[in-house]
Amino acid sequence: MKRVLLQLLCLLLFGISKAYAQYYLDETGNHTTDMNKAYYSRKVTPEFKDGKQQYIVLEKFVSNDKVKTSGISLSGKVPYNYIGHKETYYPDGMPKSKETFNAKGYLIDTAYYYYPSGKIHLITLNNGTNNITWQYNSTTQYLAYFDSLGIRKIENGNGIIHFKTGFKNDFEEGPLVNNKREGEWQGKSTDIIPHTFKEYYKDDNLLYGEMTKNDGTISRYDSTNYNID
Repeated sequence: MKRVLLQLLCLLLFGISKAYAQYYLDETGNHTTDMNKAYYSRKVTPEFKDGKQQYIVLEKFVSNDKVKTSGISLSGKVPYNYIGHKETYYPDGMPKSKETFNAKGYLIDTAYYYYPSGKIHLITLNNGTNNITWQYNSTTQYLAYFDSLGIRKIENGNGIIHFKTGFKNDFEEGPLVNNKREGEWQGKSTDIIPHTFKEYYKDDNLLYGEMTKNDGTISRYDSTNYNID
C-alpha cells in the first residue's frame, strides 16, 4: 500500500512539474488574446527543487522568438519573487539587465544594466534588503553609471546619477558623495499628482524641497512634512 501511495505521489509531482501556463501580453504588459497586439509571450513552468515549489519564468518576444526575460520565481504569478540569476534582454537579443536575488527574493551581489547598444548603463552592488532599482536607494552602492554617450558620471559612489523612475519621461537626478545624496536633486513625476521637484540634501538628509504642480501651484517642504498633498 505504501508503495502504491509513493508511486501516486511521484506521478502527481511529475505531473505538476510538467504543467505550465503560457499567455500573451501587449507592449504595456497587459494580457491579450489578439495576436496583432501581442508583444511578448510568458511561459510559467512549476518545478520542485530541494523540496520546494518554484517556477521557471520565460518570456519571449513574439516578433522574433528571442528571450525577453529568464529567471526562477518562488511565486507562479505577478508579482514574481525571483531567486538566483535573472536576465532580461532587448528585442534584438542585446542584454538589458543581469541580476542576482537571494532566497528571500532580494537583490544581492553585483547587478549590471545596459543600454540598447549593449554598452553598460549602471553597475550596482546590493546587500539583499530590497529590490529598488528605478530610483535612489540608500542601501545600494553605485559602482558605475554611464550616460547615453558612454561618459562615466559615477565612479564608486561619487558623481552625478540619473534615474528613470516610472513613466516614459519621469526621472530624478543629482549628485552622490560616497553613495549618499548631496546638494540639489531634481526630477519629474506624472504619477497621481503630476509635478516637478527640486530637493536639497546634506549627507543624504533632506534639508528642504519644492514641488511645482502642472497648474503652477508650488509647495515647499522639509523632512518633517515630506508627504504633502
